[in-house]
Amino acid sequence: MVEDTKIGVFLCDCGEVISRNIDLSGIRSNLEKISDVGHVTLSHYLCSQKEIELMGSEISEKGLNRVVIGGCSPQFCEVIFMEAMEKSGLNPYLLSIANIRDQCGWVHPGKTRATSKAARQIKMAISKARFLEPIKKETVSINRDVLIIGGGISGMEAAIELSELDHKVTLLEREKVLGGRLHQLYSLYPLELTPGALLAEKIEAINKRANIEVLTTAELLKIEGHPGNFVAKIQRDGSPITRNFGAIVVATGCDTQFPTERYGLELSDNIITQLQFERMLKSQEEWDKIPQKIGFMLDISDEYSRISTISALRNGLAAKRRFGGEVYIFCKNLKLDAPGLEGLYREARDEGVIFFKFGDGMPTISPAHGQINIQLEDLYLARELVTLSCDLLVVDEKIIPQRDFEILKSILNIDLDSNGFYQQANVHLYPVSSIRKGIFSAGSCRADLDFSDALADGRAAAQAVHQLSYSGKAWIEVEKLVVDADKCALCLTCIRSCPHHAIEVDHEKQAAKVIDLACQGCGICAAECPAKAIQHKGYTDNEIGAQLEFLEEAI
Repeated sequence: MVEDTKIGVFLCDCGEVISRNIDLSGIRSNLEKISDVGHVTLSHYLCSQKEIELMGSEISEKGLNRVVIGGCSPQFCEVIFMEAMEKSGLNPYLLSIANIRDQCGWVHPGKTRATSKAARQIKMAISKARFLEPIKKETVSINRDVLIIGGGISGMEAAIELSELDHKVTLLEREKVLGGRLHQLYSLYPLELTPGALLAEKIEAINKRANIEVLTTAELLKIEGHPGNFVAKIQRDGSPITRNFGAIVVATGCDTQFPTERYGLELSDNIITQLQFERMLKSQEEWDKIPQKIGFMLDISDEYSRISTISALRNGLAAKRRFGGEVYIFCKNLKLDAPGLEGLYREARDEGVIFFKFGDGMPTISPAHGQINIQLEDLYLARELVTLSCDLLVVDEKIIPQRDFEILKSILNIDLDSNGFYQQANVHLYPVSSIRKGIFSAGSCRADLDFSDALADGRAAAQAVHQLSYSGKAWIEVEKLVVDADKCALCLTCIRSCPHHAIEVDHEKQAAKVIDLACQGCGICAAECPAKAIQHKGYTDNEIGAQLEFLEEAI
C-alpha cells in the first residue's frame, strides 16, 4: 500500500439516471468518514466541460494524489478523466473507476440493493486506489520508412498515399510487374476505369514519386525487431537485401480455387471458372464457337463471396452485350451490399439476363451431348423443378489467400482467421490492423473485397501507418508490465502466450523482458506466468486482493 494517500472521490448522477435507483447522498456521507478520503463531491454531469475543469482545480487545490470516479462506464469517460488529471499535474494512471450506472443502477430495480452494491463497488475502487502506482510515459524514435508486401491494387494505393504523406516506401512484388489480378480481369464495375487504364494510372503515379522504391521479383525472407524498427531481410534475383522499416503493410491479395472433389464437377471445355471466362472475354481469339446459352453458377464453391457475385454480374452483362443469346445466373443469394451493385443487378436484368434462385438443395449439373444440363428447384416458380441446357457453364471459385500465405504468416508472426485470411485486430474498429503492432493488412488478403473496397483499404492502411509514425516518435507507457527477474525462471511461458510478440529474453538479467512499444497491455503474460513474476500495473495482485476484501461488505 502507498503511504500518505489522499483520495478524491467524484460521484456522478449522470443527469439523475444513476440517482433514480442509487442513494448517492447516503453513499457520500459514508465515504466522508473514511480516513484517507480527502474529498468527496457529487456532480450532475461529471463528464461536462465545466465539471471536468472543476475536478482538475479541486485535485490541485486539495492536494489529492489518487482519484476515484463513481459513475458510468470507463469505456466512455476514462480518457476524459485521465486528461483532466494530467492537466492538474497528477499522473493519469492513479485513477480508479466504479461503473455504478451499468453494473448497479441499471441491473437492480430495488433502490436498497442497487445502493448497497454501488457502495461496495466504490469502496473497492478506493481500496484499489491505495495501491496504484504511477506509470511513466516516454518518447521513442520510430523509423518512418514503410515496407509494403504485394504490388496489387491495394499495395499500390497504400504506397501512393504514404508517399503523399512524406513516408519513404519500399514496394515488394514477387512477380516481374506490378498489378496483381488487374492483369487477369476484363472489367472493374462499378469502377469506371478498365483494369488496364487503372493499372497504367497507378504505375504512372508510382513512377513520379522519388520516395517509392519498387522491388519486383523479390520476396521477404525474414523479419526481426519490433514496431518502429523492423529489420527486413529481402531476396531479389537471388541477392539478399537488408532494410529497416518502422511499419509493414501486407497486401498480397487473394487467389481462387475450384474444389472439384466437393461437388464432383470437373472443369472442361464447356465448364470453366470465372477467371477463365475473364481471360476469354479479353481475347476473342480463344472463342472457337460463340456460345448461345451461357450459365453462371454461384454459391457452390463459396456461398458467402461477394467477389463471385460481382464477377457473375459484370461478366454476365458483358456476355449479353457482346454475344447476345441467353444468359442465366443461378444462385442462392446475390450479395449486393456495396456501392453500385444494386444498379449493376438492375442493369443486367434490364439487358435480359435471367436469374434463377435455388434453395438448400444444390442444382444437378450433368454434361450431355456437348451441352451442360442444369436441373434445380426454383424458389420463384412455386418450387417447380426447372431444367435448362447451356453451351457454356461458368462456375464460381472459392476465394482463398494468395499462395504461400502460411510462409508469410510465420515470417511476420501474425494470425489467420477461420477462412485463412490475415486476421484483423478488430473487424469493426481496427480492420486493417493485425494483432501485432506495426503490421497492417490491406485488400483481399484480409477479406473478400471488391476493387473499390480494396482501393479504400489501401488508403486506410496508409493512414493507420501514418498515425503510428507520422512524427518519427511515439509515446509509450514504460513498465506497465513489470518482470521480477528474481522470480523469473525463464520457462518462456510468457513468450509463447503473448499474442503480440512483445516479450523477449533479457540475456543480461536472465529473465523475460517486455517490449513497451509492442505491448498492448492485455495482461495474458501476467495471468499465465506460473512463478507470478509479472505484474500488470492497474491489475496487480495487491490491487485485486484489496478489492476482494470489500466484495461482501454492506453499506
